[in-house]
Amino acid sequence: MRQKHVLILGAGVYQIPLIKRVIESGHHVTVASYGDYPGMKIAHDVWRVDTTDRKKLLSLARKHKIDAVTTTGTDVAIPAIGYLNEKLGLPGVSFETALLTSDKILMQRRFKDRRVPAARFSECMTLDDAKSAVEEIGLPVIIKAPNSSGSRGITVVTSGDDMEEAFRSSKEIASGTAVLVEELLAGEEFGAQAVIVDGEMSAFLCHNDTVTPPPVTVPIGHSCPSRLSRDVQDDARDVCEEAASALGITNAVCNCDLINTKRGIKILEIGARIGATGIPEIILLHHGIDLYQVALSFALGEVPVLSFSTGPASAIRIIEAPKNGRLVSYRSTEDLMRRRGVVAIDLDYPVGSPVRRFRVGPDRIGSVVVTAKDVDAAELFADGIIQELHIEVR
Repeated sequence: MRQKHVLILGAGVYQIPLIKRVIESGHHVTVASYGDYPGMKIAHDVWRVDTTDRKKLLSLARKHKIDAVTTTGTDVAIPAIGYLNEKLGLPGVSFETALLTSDKILMQRRFKDRRVPAARFSECMTLDDAKSAVEEIGLPVIIKAPNSSGSRGITVVTSGDDMEEAFRSSKEIASGTAVLVEELLAGEEFGAQAVIVDGEMSAFLCHNDTVTPPPVTVPIGHSCPSRLSRDVQDDARDVCEEAASALGITNAVCNCDLINTKRGIKILEIGARIGATGIPEIILLHHGIDLYQVALSFALGEVPVLSFSTGPASAIRIIEAPKNGRLVSYRSTEDLMRRRGVVAIDLDYPVGSPVRRFRVGPDRIGSVVVTAKDVDAAELFADGIIQELHIEVR
């Protein structure tokens, strides 16, 4: 196999496993990102460039003869991936699909046009537009910046008194574009990873989601196997097939967010990339499918090999700082790692680092991955290990 030059957009904690997998596969890895991120230390080369700067990335990709481009865990870089694929004739998502799957307004328009089950919505440029949308849709609503990730710029509004602040917050992140005012769907939220090969759903893997309390729910953990009934999972698969087809996704691993309502399964969002917050790790442990390898295969234009096996129940839980401050201390992980079922304990920051109280995904300070006899035990085990770390912040 000829060594390929693979460009990975992003170099944060969620890209590190992908970077490692591509290196292990014998390829040359370049990462592109601004700032100082841990993935930069393990990649072969680093481009210090904004992952949304398509023209700069294209110039560098041509100069360095990139063979493939991919990412994981982020929607922000997806349009640039589609753009590079189109301009360089590379396999992977098209530019149109990349835009549709990373812009919430474009996504909702397409769902409406193709009658994919989703929330009612309105596009709003002004506060008056948003107030009119609320009168039509009815409270409660959720206000979203269309191009955000990590739950930034998303606010649940249950009272008209909260409209102005929520709209302003989303509008700031939206950077001049309209914001979405959506019907707040009631029901059980859950997620799934869908592997689509040549337009067909080759794998559909539901997982349980642990989220922060309302009004804005942010994922803080996941587990397998799903607690949902087989009928509900089958219905969810059908909805995700409709959504993927509507968005033009033909070859990709997709991160799907869904909700089980009284009116049936509805799609919240679908991204043409692997989910974050340790989802690939728990999928590998329970289902035996390496989603990082699958994503690499798609980027290289190869047909991925999907081999299923059933392992133990698995869970991941991110580690949160209790408040803003500096990380003063935590227990050594060596003895905890000897516990049966503990797969990984990762701390993102050394002692002395500034940390933030958890509000959105990037605020995490680490994660714990475990296995157990069943999913309830796995989730409790992960929470227990975090408690035993004795995280202290001042």
